[in-house]
Amino acid sequence: MLNNYRDHRVLVEVVKQGSITKAADSLGLSKSSVSRVLAQMEKEWKAELLVRSTRSLSLTDAGEQVYRHCLATVDDATATQEAIEQLQESVSGPIRITAPEAFGCLYLAPIIQTFLHQYPKVRFDIVTSSDYESLVEGGFDLAIRIGQLEDSSLRAKRVCQTRLGLFANKQYFNGKSVPARPADLLQHNCLVYTGMPQHASWFLALGDSDASHVMGDVRSNSEMFLIELAKQGRGILLFPELLLQRHIESKELEQVMPDYVSSIDIHAVYPFNRPPAQKLRLFIDFLSQSLCSS
Repeated sequence: MLNNYRDHRVLVEVVKQGSITKAADSLGLSKSSVSRVLAQMEKEWKAELLVRSTRSLSLTDAGEQVYRHCLATVDDATATQEAIEQLQESVSGPIRITAPEAFGCLYLAPIIQTFLHQYPKVRFDIVTSSDYESLVEGGFDLAIRIGQLEDSSLRAKRVCQTRLGLFANKQYFNGKSVPARPADLLQHNCLVYTGMPQHASWFLALGDSDASHVMGDVRSNSEMFLIELAKQGRGILLFPELLLQRHIESKELEQVMPDYVSSIDIHAVYPFNRPPAQKLRLFIDFLSQSLCSS
């Protein structure tokens, strides 16, 4: 009741215009809509707010108190909107980002699209790469890193956490036994993503102490390439679940050995030698909020 901004604005405009008809025209509402709002406010406040006559309209004592409350709410909202508009005007310029190919296509693109609606003066320069590009040498403001961080010269904020697991198309198991424990993977065709630390040490990546290397007929630094092969039933893939979500939902891929998973973090990483600009801080927060709600 007390936080209904629309109702507050209606009462303020009625008092300002001194007329329900003029207030309705100013607000782009029908006269009956304005009258309903006023009647509902009087019901909720349990008091008569306005004294109406054929020629004039005035506030009751109770109405004066409610009007002051509503006016403060409207003024605060107006000031907040003006501050937001000023912020949007001041947030401008380029942000250069490097991100893994699959993450860039599946998540970064729609997030940037939404961000640009709010901050249209920002410009993005995106390099999608399955290899870890150097932030400083590549002139990047931000990098998305999935998995363990190794470079201590960088600052990082965890923006999301997902699970590292094993996935395959069910057609792959036609005529083959489904693995039940890590050692069974040594008898299967494993699609090895070379862009991941410990890329062939799948047991270690899944939290096992065994340092054995899995084998397969395809190794690649391209996530999208390996995902396509896995969808076609070529082999088993060790991958972050977040990046396969749509393929899991469509039944193109299913989880294998679901008891063998490990947590894996996704970080937004930026150089330690300079503080992030306001536009970059805003984008990192926006990225984190978007991923947490997805």
